[in-house]
Amino acid sequence: MVLKEYPPEIKKYFDICDPYIDDMLKHKPVPDYVLEAFNKTKEWAWKQGQ
Repeated sequence: MVLKEYPPEIKKYFDICDPYIDDMLKHKPVPDYVLEAFNKTKEWAWKQGQ
C-alpha cells in the first residue's frame, strides 16, 4: 500500500513531532505532548504494516 498523503489526524501529530526529531534522536528531553504525538504516529504506522 502506498500513501499519497497522511490522514489529517496523523499529519497533525507529525507536525507536532517534526521540530523535535533531532532532539529525540540525540536522546535530549522533549515535552510530554511531543512524546505522546510520536507514540501515536508510531502506533498508526505499526497498524499500517510500515
